[in-house]
Amino acid sequence: VMTIEPKIIAMTNELPGRVKAFKTAEIRPQVSGIIQSRFFEEGSLVEEGQQLYQIDPARYEADYQSTNANLQNIKAQRELSLALQSRYRSLMKTNAVSEQEFDSAKASVAQAKAAVALARAEVKTAKINLDYTKVYAPISGYISPSTVTDGALVTAQQQAALATIRQLDPVYVDLSQSAADAKTLQQSLVTSRMTKGEDAKFEVTLLFGNNDYVYPHKGSLYATDLAVDENTGTIRLRSIFPNPNGALLPGMFVRGTIKDIGIQETIIVPQKAVSIQADGSK
Repeated sequence: VMTIEPKIIAMTNELPGRVKAFKTAEIRPQVSGIIQSRFFEEGSLVEEGQQLYQIDPARYEADYQSTNANLQNIKAQRELSLALQSRYRSLMKTNAVSEQEFDSAKASVAQAKAAVALARAEVKTAKINLDYTKVYAPISGYISPSTVTDGALVTAQQQAALATIRQLDPVYVDLSQSAADAKTLQQSLVTSRMTKGEDAKFEVTLLFGNNDYVYPHKGSLYATDLAVDENTGTIRLRSIFPNPNGALLPGMFVRGTIKDIGIQETIIVPQKAVSIQADGSK
């Protein structure tokens, strides 16, 4: 004889998923020119701020020097306008010049100041373009093979990327769950946050390969999509996993199980205690 009581059981379902890079940056030139040098080894780890390419800077150096010279010329014109305005101001006391001439001098000073501001902006733009001839890595990660070689002509903001950098530690794993089963997940999330607070986490276990290899590092549920994919009728569940050895690569298909999802209270009895009739009823 045994006492039948409700017990908590968990249903663990394997969900299909795909690995996504934590960060991805496609390298595109901001100015046009000829590639002079490449400073990275393809497929290697590059650091944020590391120079990747050098575009021929000759034209942009000339533009920078030209705008600087133009700025100095306009500054000289401003000083001349200021001196004329000061001279007219002193002559106004003796009525040696008319008010119209003094107003014209003041207007010339204002125009000169505006011209200086415009010239400074042109110098800044020329300096930015000159700096853009050095292409740097915006993030740290593994860089793909280069699509261009030394001597290739590139254009500003071209469609084809020079290379792609992917940060692979950690990585995202996007799991797919049917919209019908997602209600259980939402209920579990609400219940867990009510009991554990906002720090409640769901542990995710990953399997991949033909032999159902269990990934040694546990992940955690990161975010859930709030829309259903019209083509598949599924909801995306984004989890995050450490990837210190680079075993998980972007695009890899995997399967994942989420711990504590589907937990419910039910009555269970030993199988031996259940008799099945000839018609299939119990």
